[in-house]
Amino acid sequence: MRTGTLPKVLTLTAQLSIITEGTGQGSRLGFLEGQMERIFIQIAGMSCEGCVNSVRNALARVPGVQVDQVKLGTATVRYDPAMTDPERVHAAIEKAGFKPHP
Repeated sequence: MRTGTLPKVLTLTAQLSIITEGTGQGSRLGFLEGQMERIFIQIAGMSCEGCVNSVRNALARVPGVQVDQVKLGTATVRYDPAMTDPERVHAAIEKAGFKPHP
């Protein structure tokens, strides 16, 4: 193997990793285009790690949403405004059995 080919392979792999990381649940590559909006949501009714997992899974099923963090009582997500909106994000949390507060 020539040493000149290794950096090209690494560069291609890094680019593919960035693309696939930002395309969860049918995203239009908004993550790469800088079109994602970030929201912080306070959530009432969460009391255990099972609650955290329920909210995380509910949010991950919303097309155009990328979950950044879910902790007891809070969630931070990014969403593609061309695919969804904060009302749909809140509806997913409510469907999981919790009360979101903007």
